[in-house]
Amino acid sequence: MPETERMGAANLGEKDDFEKARAEAKCFVQEKYGLRRDPDARIFVFLGRWVKQKGVDYIADVTEWMLSTHPNAQLVMIGPVGDCFGSYARAKLEALRDEGRFKESLF
Repeated sequence: MPETERMGAANLGEKDDFEKARAEAKCFVQEKYGLRRDPDARIFVFLGRWVKQKGVDYIADVTEWMLSTHPNAQLVMIGPVGDCFGSYARAKLEALRDEGRFKESLF
């Protein structure tokens, strides 16, 4: 465990403190990105360039299945589009979000 994480974990003390901090962080992310507030949600985050090398086209292709099959899943995609695969992913994810079914599960 990196030293910064170890220090942060040590400052939390009890497991209850950690769980409370985790719940607050999840709530913050859900509010910031317009996701449904759900303490039981699983938030999947992609942070990076939207390029073929990172597989964003595959992520875009499985998103509808993932969010339909796992109703407590939420997806946050952050980063700049870097190639045509990134453009494809952005267009596909925006279309999914804009159709309304995944409005509160996809950013």
